[in-house]
Amino acid sequence: MRFLLDSEARGFGRKTAANHAACIAALVNVAVKDDLIDRNPLDLSFDKTIGAETREPWTDAELTRMYAHALFSSQMEDVPEWQGVKPADGRALLLMLQHTHLIKRGSRYYIRRRVPSDLVSILGKSEVTKALGTSNLEDAKRPCRLEGSRLDAEWSALRHTHAAADVAAPSLTADEIPTPTGGAWTRARALSPRE
Repeated sequence: MRFLLDSEARGFGRKTAANHAACIAALVNVAVKDDLIDRNPLDLSFDKTIGAETREPWTDAELTRMYAHALFSSQMEDVPEWQGVKPADGRALLLMLQHTHLIKRGSRYYIRRRVPSDLVSILGKSEVTKALGTSNLEDAKRPCRLEGSRLDAEWSALRHTHAAADVAAPSLTADEIPTPTGGAWTRARALSPRE
């Protein structure tokens, strides 16, 4: 237990240490339940927030630099495959890995997304901004992710409608999605013909 409590010796963060401690506590609790010991003698409480880092929203400069890459332009086909990953799938992954597009104006939070370059002429704007209705960061994160997913789906459908060649992840099929739920959802909704 001293090892888990010694942040310098253990070599991993408090959250990982708390996860290990929870496993040990569960094992000792089984021993208590089976009357092998009277009580759990271990105090395994950790404050996981100490030293924890929070992710900051992307800055305008970072977004500008990322969206200036060929993956986000009509030159995407010039980007070479990397370890068998097609450029369109690389772009989709980058979009998924972006934090949230969460910005703060005054005391309120908003989602701000740059419209993909191939859709700017169709939508007539280069950016979408929408209020999330809260001044609390934690309360803003979930609606921001949901609105981001909604925009991604809307843009994908718009590409499909306009018969654009670059879709979000053309080399990924429903059979390759690792979870049964994900595969079923994709087959039922994302891969079904749009009406």
